[in-house]
Amino acid sequence: MEDNYKNALNKIKNDMKFLKFTGCCDNRNINGMTGHTGSTGPTGPQGISVVGTPGATGPTGPMGPTGATGPIGPTGATGTVEPNPYNLYVQSTAGPGGDGSQLAPFQTIEQALAVV
Repeated sequence: MEDNYKNALNKIKNDMKFLKFTGCCDNRNINGMTGHTGSTGPTGPQGISVVGTPGATGPTGPMGPTGATGPIGPTGATGTVEPNPYNLYVQSTAGPGGDGSQLAPFQTIEQALAVV
């Protein structure tokens, strides 16, 4: 009987060696080892997206109050008028007898054309 027990124990040991050997090489799930992850399946069909039409633009809000007027800047230096014989000046509000200069412009374009 003891021989039967030893034979059975040796058979179990040999079977366990076989299981350990095959478990490490063929990636079967033996003795708690995790096997390889399978390949990813195909992607499903694309869903349909529905977008509604934009709503109407709302009314413009009221205008805010006008801000205060800022200060007036300093007056620049007074320039001098240099006569240029090629420039003739015309101003409808000028006094009579102007010579076409910037200080004494003609009253009409016709006066300036007569000089030219």
